[in-house]
Amino acid sequence: MGGGSSAPARLLPSGDAFLLLHGADRDLLVPEAEHRNALWTPRVWPGGLLVGGDVVGTWRRADAVMTVQPWRKLSLAERDAVEAEAQSLPLPRVAGRIDVRWQD
Repeated sequence: MGGGSSAPARLLPSGDAFLLLHGADRDLLVPEAEHRNALWTPRVWPGGLLVGGDVVGTWRRADAVMTVQPWRKLSLAERDAVEAEAQSLPLPRVAGRIDVRWQD
């Protein structure tokens, strides 16, 4: 994991300033081309999954269902942090818990 000041997990929304990069900057943030193509698609971008200060996957939400697609195996603690982050999101028109589904 990254330094002590980074949050365990963050779900960055599509279009988050952290993800608004171009060219070589994208290569630095997400070194693998396959992962860059998954994050910066020609259609609507998914959100970025940030764990320990690194972008390690994507996520999408439809109503109360959030689908998370990590690019590497996440530890149980990392998955718990992602799920806790999902539950903390202030989502309009969503009552109750978010159903987090993993696509490994």
